[in-house]
Amino acid sequence: MKWIIVMITLNTPHPWAIPLLKFDTKEACVKYVNSRENIGTLAVEVIAKGGFNDRIEAIMCLPEGNDTVKRKYDG
Repeated sequence: MKWIIVMITLNTPHPWAIPLLKFDTKEACVKYVNSRENIGTLAVEVIAKGGFNDRIEAIMCLPEGNDTVKRKYDG
């Protein structure tokens, strides 16, 4: 099972996943999200999807294929 990063932001009506990042374990996903080295990558994804003023409400690591997320990527 692969794990993906899922974001919920204020200006985007549905949860969305970062399409290119997949992890073998939930722990690896959480470690990536919590690492300071990855702040830039996560910020770029949020800006690409919701713009500069989109506020992050939640970041989750969920199993790929979870029905919570529609795997669409606009950019």
